[in-house]
Amino acid sequence: MDKTGKKIQKRDNPNDVFITPDTLVEEHFNLVKPYLKYCDIVLDPCCHETQKYYKRFNKHLDWCYGSNEATEQEEWCDGLVDWCEITKGRDFFEYKGFDEGTHDRDTGEEDIAPVNAIVGNPPYSMIDAFLDKSIELEPRVISYLIGFANITTKRLEKMEKAGYKCVEFHLTKVFKWYGMSLLIVWVKDTDAKSVVGYDRKVHR
Repeated sequence: MDKTGKKIQKRDNPNDVFITPDTLVEEHFNLVKPYLKYCDIVLDPCCHETQKYYKRFNKHLDWCYGSNEATEQEEWCDGLVDWCEITKGRDFFEYKGFDEGTHDRDTGEEDIAPVNAIVGNPPYSMIDAFLDKSIELEPRVISYLIGFANITTKRLEKMEKAGYKCVEFHLTKVFKWYGMSLLIVWVKDTDAKSVVGYDRKVHR
């Protein structure tokens, strides 16, 4: 690890707010979209005040609603997009699902729909916590923009044991961000082969 990497690793107060460039949001959207299905609910777990992922996915849905040919051309239409952002009082770690705004007639409890995909740019210092919560929510698709150094064999194994296979592994570079960045897509219970091979051996 170089000097910059060591400083980042040892700092007491991590700077986790990195605004995703619009071009990278677009690239991430296009990488994930083939794995979405009709009527899927997509969650941005940490949307920031810019809400870039939330807006991009909604932009696609707006196009679907306005196009007579959209349902024939696009698999992911007639869906929904939800968001969390702790600074706006919507904590991802307390999230249970999409609030449909209705209540169960018998119990009076809110009707909550499970999300089908979680997509976003999480705080790098909280990668494990975000992966654990994402697994807990059991979406079919989990996709994050993370630092390349953040993807370890231990984390890949964690996802695999939870039933998620890595189907997309796309390296890219963001100006002024440290190191390479990674767009990664996991899909649950798929017959597709993982695009990443690894082992947990320590060679000496």
